[in-house]
Amino acid sequence: MGCGCGSKNRAYSSNGRPARVLHQVVLDGGKGRVAFQSHDKGTAQAVARSYPGSIVREKSSSSRH
Repeated sequence: MGCGCGSKNRAYSSNGRPARVLHQVVLDGGKGRVAFQSHDKGTAQAVARSYPGSIVREKSSSSRH
């Protein structure tokens, strides 16, 4: 049986589940505005292909205050 050491640094939401990662499509190589966001990385990457020079970055949705 493995130890739980690796999961101690994982961010959790208030209900005890792992926090969902939000994928944002950011224009101008990450310096512009957020054009699209989704919890699905594949969808964000597909949308980013429509915007030349855009990037996909991850943002933890638990960091909203």
